[in-house]
Amino acid sequence: EDARCGSGAIWPLPGRPLVSTRERMEMCRPAPPPFTPTLASGDGRVRAFVVLLDSAEWRLVRFLQAREELPTLSFMEATGVSGPINSNPPFTAAALKTILFPRSQGEASVLSLMHGLGREIEGLNFIGANPLASLRWLLPQERDLLETLGAGDRRIAGLLRSFGSLESGRKAEIVGPGGRHELLEGFSGSRSLRDDERQEFFAHTTMDSTAQGLLREMAADFDTLDHLVEKREVDLVLLRVASMDVMTHTFLLSTNRPDQNPSDDFLLSAYRYADRRLGDLYSNLDGDDVLIVLSDHGAKTALQHEESAIFFVAGGQVPHQTLVGDPSIRGLGRLLADLWNLDLDLPSTGLESWLTDSEGQLSSEKSNPPVVD
Repeated sequence: EDARCGSGAIWPLPGRPLVSTRERMEMCRPAPPPFTPTLASGDGRVRAFVVLLDSAEWRLVRFLQAREELPTLSFMEATGVSGPINSNPPFTAAALKTILFPRSQGEASVLSLMHGLGREIEGLNFIGANPLASLRWLLPQERDLLETLGAGDRRIAGLLRSFGSLESGRKAEIVGPGGRHELLEGFSGSRSLRDDERQEFFAHTTMDSTAQGLLREMAADFDTLDHLVEKREVDLVLLRVASMDVMTHTFLLSTNRPDQNPSDDFLLSAYRYADRRLGDLYSNLDGDDVLIVLSDHGAKTALQHEESAIFFVAGGQVPHQTLVGDPSIRGLGRLLADLWNLDLDLPSTGLESWLTDSEGQLSSEKSNPPVVD
């Protein structure tokens, strides 16, 4: 604990006093307790919850794990499958297209590139609309992953912001069963932080309006996830926490500022908050449900993206393994199809290799929490 609380980065500057280790320790919050959920027994129905933390970076995750400050992701790594995955090119719109249209690899034209640029602009949470959307009707059409998985008897909720009927984070598209389309309404794209949530951020009294607005969006996203878990009306949720992208571009430099203290850094506190909300979500799953946490790309600097993205999956019959090789994010659709034993023509990248043993059956090896009735 002393080593954790005394850690940080110091650059001595002329005329400025140093922040002593003792002062750091006085400002340090205790590390959260280990995450040890006890899940309700399964009902034979496999539900999957995919949480895409936009721009989440492996190096920040590893740093906070070393400080024992991300107990949920550490639990998922210790009991499930994890490792870096490849997202190339490392841009949000490209990653979302890769996930939702996994068969379209290598297909490009001037029109598709222009439409893709519009999707990247649309992905900004303060834009919310593709200015080049009309070009879509000039491009070859195919069913996206939501329509493919929702063609059967399952209901799929798409909350990826840049696709489907989602409008600025306030409406989400439900696909299925039988390919039916409807809007999921009645949830908010933003809400005020509770006092206990504010206490999770050292700088809560001095957060500017940008930081507060992004946290309100993140809180509302996780509220929506909690609601969908509790209602049990959908089989798959794909939700993108878009606010983390703007947080990264705006606040990543703060993690290297002079007299940096990890305990009061805003971006690192946002990672801790996301981890805590993921833990709350996981605790409400049952023994058959699966939680998948990934990013669309990482962040080398505040302005430069990283091709390596994070990936964690745990729950259900997920074994304890580390991803091998350099699996592409493109394989997420195949992973979900294999999770439900659906025979779909979706590309394999190795992301789903842990799902089957040599005889094509889901591995029974796992190290998951106890299940109670």
